Amino acid sequence: MDNDTLSTHLLKVFRSFVKEITTSFPEYEDAINNNYNCIIDATDFSLKDSEIMIEFMDRINLISRRIKDRDESIFLSDEILLTGVSFKDIWSSKINDKTRESIWKYFQTFCLLDVSYRANDLLKTALDSLSSGEMDTVDTDNKTLVRELKDIKELGSPNPLGTCQGNRDWWWVAGDGGWWVVV
Repeated sequence: MDNDTLSTHLLKVFRSFVKEITTSFPEYEDAINNNYNCIIDATDFSLKDSEIMIEFMDRINLISRRIKDRDESIFLSDEILLTGVSFKDIWSSKINDKTRESIWKYFQTFCLLDVSYRANDLLKTALDSLSSGEMDTVDTDNKTLVRELKDIKELGSPNPLGTCQGNRDWWWVAGDGGWWVVV
């Protein structure tokens, strides 16, 4: 997928995620609206042009291994993932297993989107370097790209988001009252 398509997917998933958070935990509605309203209401969105979403995705990237491993210390140490939202308080509240699973699915989806986005950029850089004859840069970039692509494979196997049914441009994601297809 190209970065425009990934940005579109990210926006859809992010909107769904914050809607679920504000619906289930209305005490965070003001914080989410104050910090992310420009994203929620965006009509023309590109990740590369959104400092707020880059910051969010960087936070996800920093703990992606722990998300992949479903390491609950993410919530116990109160990592800042969404500004103004305490996932420690959410996780330690009386939420049911379905809500916990939904939160994991969202974070795993953000990891997949992040790895895909970063891999696209690395691939573009590697191809540009190859075209310009900068072979040393290609080797370093290729190693990073391979690691990123392995992360995609690990996150998708077993697929934490459901079955793709042969279409690589959509996946299942937790949503209002169940699972939704994100395209």
